[in-house]
Amino acid sequence: MVILAIVAGIAAPALTAFGKGRRVGDCAAQIVSLTHWARTQAITRGVTYRLNLDPNSRTYWLTVVRDDGTVDTPGEEFGRVFSAPDGVTLNWDAPTQQDGQYITFLPTGRTDPATIRVTDAGGKIVEVSSFSPTELFHVVTDAERQQG
Repeated sequence: MVILAIVAGIAAPALTAFGKGRRVGDCAAQIVSLTHWARTQAITRGVTYRLNLDPNSRTYWLTVVRDDGTVDTPGEEFGRVFSAPDGVTLNWDAPTQQDGQYITFLPTGRTDPATIRVTDAGGKIVEVSSFSPTELFHVVTDAERQQG
């Protein structure tokens, strides 16, 4: 029993650090999934979706532009407000529109090119980007980052 307690005592800090290190990647993956869902729904339903992000509260959420021009929540699981994990910050270069800053997903399948930076407390940055209006959002690879 003593040996197991010692092993557990040694392993616990390493496992905690591993879990914290995954937060930034998990958050980026969640954002990618959200953008893919928004694009698919925009095409399928023939309406415009928006990805909104508030760096101050570390939250992000989808809205949908209804036929009458009103902006509302989608009202589904992906319509809720998502929060970045503790220690993770968000920022982006989304275009500033007349009524705010957001990324638009059009029924044509096109979207606003933008980059979302997900950063952990240790300074690790994962970028989620779409470099052109027809490209899907994805986690930027080191090779893409080097190409500039």
